Amino acid sequence: MNITVEHYGTTCKYGSIGGGRTWWQRHRLFFMINYVVAVGVVLFACNSMALEARWKFIGVAEEVKFYYDSLTVAYTDKSTVRFWTTQVFPEGHAKVIESRYLNEINCTKRTIRFIQAHIKPKHGKDSISKEPSPLMNIAPDTMFEKFHDTVCRNNMGHP
Repeated sequence: MNITVEHYGTTCKYGSIGGGRTWWQRHRLFFMINYVVAVGVVLFACNSMALEARWKFIGVAEEVKFYYDSLTVAYTDKSTVRFWTTQVFPEGHAKVIESRYLNEINCTKRTIRFIQAHIKPKHGKDSISKEPSPLMNIAPDTMFEKFHDTVCRNNMGHP
């Protein structure tokens, strides 16, 4: 008759012998799940904080909130800067939820044009335009002037 150690299911100081499981083996799945959840919560919180730090609030016009993406501000030459903006529409807006534009501002000439546009409608597919708009003069006391003043103020010392 062959008797193996597995039939006894005992443990020794070197670990499990046979069918017996140590406390760690019985509970490791519980600890791994808790660890994964904790890491996920921390990463989500860090990502949310980074996203909030990235988009800078400029103002509100007709209940639409305007932001610019501080990480995309790029000075293409001494007087021209490109950056993304987003406009968040109020909940009751009939057609659009959000729109994003890649803008180009000439700081010295005080002109703006849109390089790309992404519109997220309330219903249907997003629309994307990659055709630049014509240059427009920046009128005083507008959101465009606030964008101009913000990104052009930081243009000191750039090429």
